[in-house]
Amino acid sequence: MMDSLLKRLKPFIKENLEKDKDKYPSSYNRIVTDLSENIIVSDVSFGTLTTLSNYTNGKYMMTINDLYNMFEQ
Repeated sequence: MMDSLLKRLKPFIKENLEKDKDKYPSSYNRIVTDLSENIIVSDVSFGTLTTLSNYTNGKYMMTINDLYNMFEQ
């Protein structure tokens, strides 16, 4: 079975997300829940993916490829 998207999230994105978990607990919880419950990027809400892209230090913007590239294969 394939790992959840949370486990496949690129390490630097996960580190940035973890740094803000106390500052933005609702967003953090929504993102973690959505990613831990899904293995396919297209099953994650667009809102979760757009919020998550804020933690990429500008490396991944909002192209379809970027949304997929935030995760390890």
